[in-house]
Amino acid sequence: MIRNTIYVFLIISVRSQTHIPIGWFVDEKTSNDADLNAFYDALSAAIILNDTTFSWPVDQFNFQSISDNVTDSNIYSSVHQICNRLGSGVIGSISSVDHSKTRLLDLFMTRLHVSMISLNYFNYNKQDLTSLNKLYHLTMKIDLLPVLVALIKRYKITKLFYIMEGDEAFERFQTLVVAQAREKSYDVLDIQGRQLIDITNSNNTGILLQSIEIKDRGSKEELYIVLDLNNISSYIKLLMQIRHHGMTTPHYHYILMSLDADRIDMGTFRYGGVNVTYFLPQSSFKMNISSDGSLTDRLSLASFEKKSLADALSLYMRAIMRLDRDIRSKIIHSGYEDNNFDHLKIDCRTKENHRSHEIFGEELFIIMKSLSFDGYSGHIAFNDYGERINYTLSIYQVTMN
Repeated sequence: MIRNTIYVFLIISVRSQTHIPIGWFVDEKTSNDADLNAFYDALSAAIILNDTTFSWPVDQFNFQSISDNVTDSNIYSSVHQICNRLGSGVIGSISSVDHSKTRLLDLFMTRLHVSMISLNYFNYNKQDLTSLNKLYHLTMKIDLLPVLVALIKRYKITKLFYIMEGDEAFERFQTLVVAQAREKSYDVLDIQGRQLIDITNSNNTGILLQSIEIKDRGSKEELYIVLDLNNISSYIKLLMQIRHHGMTTPHYHYILMSLDADRIDMGTFRYGGVNVTYFLPQSSFKMNISSDGSLTDRLSLASFEKKSLADALSLYMRAIMRLDRDIRSKIIHSGYEDNNFDHLKIDCRTKENHRSHEIFGEELFIIMKSLSFDGYSGHIAFNDYGERINYTLSIYQVTMN
């Protein structure tokens, strides 16, 4: 009797998930509600930000945060701190640091051919782009200056007080002054600037407010005041000071230059008849779906920076998947003996070019800058300078009614 034995071999192919390193650098002292822990919440939101043209292969790829909190007041120490982390190997970076650190980091990244996205930075002193002056920097922040100018023209405002805090607000104020001097249609505008030095010093803040308040209580004068401050905390503190000084009558009109104004509880300020105007980008995608916007604790709503962080991660995802397959393979699949992405390590201090990033750096950035999609922080698209364009802003006005 002959027995035939049949052997069945079951071959199982297991594909492991590749973790792509990306830099996440934040100054928790100056950022608007962004911290190191925000990265993975934003990553979860970015993964589900799919549409008919894109779906992130989450079973194949994921991002690994190469992060650091750079709070050193010395900008050179902070940037060297970032450079040390870049030595671990990254495909690009996302940052939420102040203006001076961002500018210096921009110079490093451009020389190294490494893409960077900043969340809370806008440059009003741009240089002309040339073939020798290539760009590797995208800014997620939306410029509110054009809509402020439109508001001034729409309501024919002839006198404006501008309270500013920080470098960017001062640059925006300067740009407004220069623009109105050139624009004959509203060159009668009287702009008076007031610099807020220390929001925690109630005496200094009180003196500042006294310098602009309406002295004659019976006056029918209408006063337009722009508040252009560093962060949501500064807005809340100054609005509390404004209420304390009784500057909440219908004669006062406040214009908030914040993309986070929806996180401020305006109910406290409107009952005197004060008028508050602010602007928010329109988006059909929401973060913190469980949060009730009508609740008193509006700070639980996602900040613009957290939304922008999710959109920035989605930008990298979409750009990586649009790269040529061979180039993408060289980037995200390390060598046989390279399990720590040694081929993506960056030495900021060397004068030599980083050939690994030269292979894909410029192409990756060109793709990122050309992308267009709807994100959590509004429509995502960029001009030649890496600035947001083609977004839609909703105008909100808070009154006693």
